Amino acid sequence: MEEKLREYAKLLIEVGLNVQKGQTVVIRCPVECAFFARLCASAAYDVGCREVVMRCLRADDSVFDVFPAWQAEMLNGYADEGAAFLNISACDPEALRGVDPDRLTRASRSETAIQPYVSAVMSNACPWCVASVPIPSWAKKVFPELPEQ
Repeated sequence: MEEKLREYAKLLIEVGLNVQKGQTVVIRCPVECAFFARLCASAAYDVGCREVVMRCLRADDSVFDVFPAWQAEMLNGYADEGAAFLNISACDPEALRGVDPDRLTRASRSETAIQPYVSAVMSNACPWCVASVPIPSWAKKVFPELPEQ
């Protein structure tokens, strides 16, 4: 299975993002996908990227009220220099069960701080790709009769 994930990471970096020698790659993903983000980072360095910036985090409730200026500057700055952005999406199907919908609303409001980044990505001014990988909680929900591995 790990070999297939390495091939997938290589595909995302070389084809999905078309990473060029000397280019910066920004990877954003949930902490559950850190293993795959590392494979993508390795593939990016293999093609000669200058730097891989990874953002894998879990957040306290308070982060939904503010988008830190340094994070906005980072994303906006990397977008200005033409970095490639890989967003790895994977979620537990039960992750939002019982979560106050106000948290999601508050989080989306904070994205105004990264409008230059969002504009660059949405206008294809910089390479970007969204990918997903299976995680144990998803697999258990979809295939409850199978063992985790």
